[in-house]
Amino acid sequence: MKQIIAIIKRNLLGRVSEALHQLPHFPGCTQLDAEGQSRGRGADGHYVAADNDFDAHPATVLLMACRDEDCEAVVDAIRRAAHTGLPGDGVIWVSDLAYSVRIGSDKAGNQAL
Repeated sequence: MKQIIAIIKRNLLGRVSEALHQLPHFPGCTQLDAEGQSRGRGADGHYVAADNDFDAHPATVLLMACRDEDCEAVVDAIRRAAHTGLPGDGVIWVSDLAYSVRIGSDKAGNQAL
């Protein structure tokens, strides 16, 4: 199982949601409103101190879990739908997920997804 965390521009949530719903195995997701600052403003994204040190921009965080075999398709759907080519398009993190349990049915592991 994989855990996917995607931070995207808030205004692109509709496009990303549509792309995810077109997948044969949409895993479902949790959406959180967030604010954050992308990488630093210096060369190669290194931090450069400024008077207004933290200028947060609105973003949406998507949290989801999926089967290993579905991960690449989910990540690709998010990447394609969220891409504008402008700075701050977002980031996607993928990590291994050790265990899951669906509270309502007591299903565990891949059956919980």
